[in-house]
Amino acid sequence: MIYKIWLNLLGDWRASLQFWLTLFVPFSLLFWYIYLGGYYPNDAKVLQDRGWYQGLFLSRLGLIPYLIFSFFILIPVQELVFRKFFLDYFLKNFHEDYFWILNLIQATIYALTRVLYPYPLGIVISAFIFGLIYGFDYKNNRSIVVVSVFHFLVAVMATSLNLI
Repeated sequence: MIYKIWLNLLGDWRASLQFWLTLFVPFSLLFWYIYLGGYYPNDAKVLQDRGWYQGLFLSRLGLIPYLIFSFFILIPVQELVFRKFFLDYFLKNFHEDYFWILNLIQATIYALTRVLYPYPLGIVISAFIFGLIYGFDYKNNRSIVVVSVFHFLVAVMATSLNLI
């Protein structure tokens, strides 16, 4: 029973891993270029003046417990809700031709959950784009595990830059 559940979450992990490795390296370079070029503001003092202390959970837990919490609970729950349950449920009840409409809806809802971050426009736009990519990869490979790992890596990059 547990084995079938694990296989259901693992999906085609090799194809998903290949997809993410080809996507993640260029994204990481672009991300760091934008940050190091000064195109994205990152002033911890300004954020603290606005009442922002590095995220709801991070400010209360500390970095290492937050990363553990994110890796094992927060991010897998997000992936299960937005990709596994939302996409699976609606793709079962609608035809596969409606995937992109459903993917746009789930990515929009996923992105709107980020409006409380300190620079909401940039975070919402990037969350929307990643929501589309996560949904596309999930539809093709059905691997919640690989999507969750790369979601975590993106979150670590954003956390390291004081963006979330």
